[in-house]
Amino acid sequence: MLSTSELSTAQQAINTHSKGKFILSEIYGTLWSTIKHPTLFGKNFKASVDASQLQNIRFVEKNCANHIIYEIF
Repeated sequence: MLSTSELSTAQQAINTHSKGKFILSEIYGTLWSTIKHPTLFGKNFKASVDASQLQNIRFVEKNCANHIIYEIF
């Protein structure tokens, strides 16, 4: 799961993003380039979503490119 500071950054990214369905790099926008290990981060992000540590976001599906789709509501 994400660390406390990562959770704070993630929630801010979610709160300032428009509603709809997105992959993680779209949610993070320009911040995505600061993620050092995207695959591990993505796994931890999904675990935090599944554990309800982040609000107003849910897992939707994994697409054919193996990207996870989230919905911000």
